[in-house]
Amino acid sequence: MFRSFPRPDPYDKTPTQEIGARQDMLWTIFSVTGKLEPVRAIASELAWGEDYDGFVAGRYPEFNDHVGRAAGYGAAGWSLGSFVRNDELAFDYVEVLACSADTPEIIRKELANLNENPAFDPEHRNGMQKRALPNPAKPCPR
Repeated sequence: MFRSFPRPDPYDKTPTQEIGARQDMLWTIFSVTGKLEPVRAIASELAWGEDYDGFVAGRYPEFNDHVGRAAGYGAAGWSLGSFVRNDELAFDYVEVLACSADTPEIIRKELANLNENPAFDPEHRNGMQKRALPNPAKPCPR
């Protein structure tokens, strides 16, 4: 019976309303396998910060791709920060991604600001906050 239900692809980054569920699937894959790929997939959604900025500014009154990416950005940042604080392997993987030549500069900068960026505050104590990236991307040994 369960085989008749469509299974979403957790690596599909289409900005739909299921993006959070796909991130949960990626964290489950990481937790079970210890592989880097799911963490890299979640970190890649940090490239969507401009969509988050537009959402916070009220430019998207209805659900569209920008809103989906904004939700993916916020959830990715919050969950990466949480895992980094609580899981040594996730911490190590984020450090690797932050210094990898394969990681785009904007994602490296976002990773350097996981704990400082108010957009990743899970409680939004002061409402939805604009993102802030006070720290430069981490310098990496060459």
